[in-house]
Parts: sequence; C-alpha cells; structure tokens
Amino acid sequence: TNAVCAAMIEETDRSVGAIVDKLDELGLRDKTLVLFISDNGGVSRYTSQRPLRGQKCTLYEGGIRVPMIASMPGRIAAGKVSDEPVSGIDFYPTICRLMIVDPTDPALVDGEDLTDLLFFGKSLGERNLFWNFPVYNRPQDVSRSPRSVMRRGDWKIHHRYEDGGYELYNLRNDIGESENLAESHPKVLEEM
Repeated sequence: TNAVCAAMIEETDRSVGAIVDKLDELGLRDKTLVLFISDNGGVSRYTSQRPLRGQKCTLYEGGIRVPMIASMPGRIAAGKVSDEPVSGIDFYPTICRLMIVDPTDPALVDGEDLTDLLFFGKSLGERNLFWNFPVYNRPQDVSRSPRSVMRRGDWKIHHRYEDGGYELYNLRNDIGESENLAESHPKVLEEM
C-alpha cells in the first residue's frame, strides 16, 4: 500500500537482476557467489515482522533476523534452505577463502568461513553472536534504548544499559521474545 516502498523493492529487484544477467553474459555466473542480504529488519509502518518482536533499530529478532540468499550455480543447490544463524562478520573470511587469499590479520577476524555451510550444509556449531545498539533512537521507546545482545544456540540475552536489566529468551520456544526467562532460568542467565 506504500508506493515509495513498492518502488524501492521493484528497483532492488531490477538492479539485482541486471547484475545476475551481466554475470551470465560474461560467463561468470557459476564462478561468482552472489549474496543478497539486509543489514536490519523492516520498518513496521511498511512491513510486518510477525511473529518476530521488534523492527529496525531494535535488537529484538524483528530488527536483526533477516533472510539471506546465497547463489552460486553448481556449488549451492537451488531451493536449499538453512536456519543456521550467520552474521555480516562471516562474509570477510568467506570471501577470502573463495578468493584463495589469507585475511590481512587472521587473529583479528571474528567471523566464520561460511563455504562449508553454503556448499555442503555443514553447521558452524554453537557460537556466540553479538549485537550492540549504544544509542537512543527514540528515548521514549525502551526497546530502542542502548543495549547489547548475545545469542548462543537457542538462547538470547539482552543487557539494557539504561536500567542495567536483563532479558533472556529461548528462541526455539519463543521466537517472538514474549516471555522473559531471566528470573525463571537464573543458571542460564548467569552463564550467558
């Protein structure tokens, strides 16, 4: 229902199509990994993130859980779906491996190489993923106040800087982050 948003989506589709068409024309399509991602969730006045809580500028799943499309004919099976959480920090080591170059300073690389996940479906295993939102986007909205988040497996912890409080969610059982388990799971809270 929003003409501007619809036009942006249509232009994105056209632009990505032009890139893929050029790769085909140059005979590079099967040698090129195409990644299509977003840096954040949608804006609620244009899109719905349901059943996820939150939106852009929040660290709830509606603000940080976004789809990614990876395409490389002959290497990534068409239609393959994975629920493995990845992060933008994973792209640098992945691109380095595909280009057969070493990262500039491997000791400072936080991300994981995604090639085995993308090409063979091999899990990255349980790891800690971090997000930080250190600003007041809308001071009256507590969900947009300064906080950091860590995810490990199915568990996700929010640390709010304003009041020093914590929120703990099990994403497998509560993807909408509606039931704060910080008080009922003190051992998990302490570990996180």
